[in-house]
Amino acid sequence: ADFTETTMEFPWHSGKVLEQLNRQRKQGLLCDCTFVVDGVDFKAHKAVLAACSVYFRTLFLDQKDVVHLDISNASIQHVLDFMYTAKLSLSLQNVEDVLSVAHFLQMQEIRPLKVRRF
Repeated sequence: ADFTETTMEFPWHSGKVLEQLNRQRKQGLLCDCTFVVDGVDFKAHKAVLAACSVYFRTLFLDQKDVVHLDISNASIQHVLDFMYTAKLSLSLQNVEDVLSVAHFLQMQEIRPLKVRRF
């Protein structure tokens, strides 16, 4: 009997990979870049940051491993969590800062929220 090639899809795979990368980030494992906000170090994976942010993609093409950003510490935490979980925690207290950081980082998925009313 001839075997015909088949392609199997695993739709949950990408979510599981991102979940594992987030776990690594939170434990500081296998992270290949650090960015500093308000004196706080944030470790992350260049590939994840570059995939989510035009700003980071451009920066990393210039071979930078440590980046100092002049943005809100709390807001970058929300944006970083979004990059790894596809979930964005917004409140009336943080929405402007979070969207401002997303705009600064040139994050195409979040930027359209700026025109919506929260």
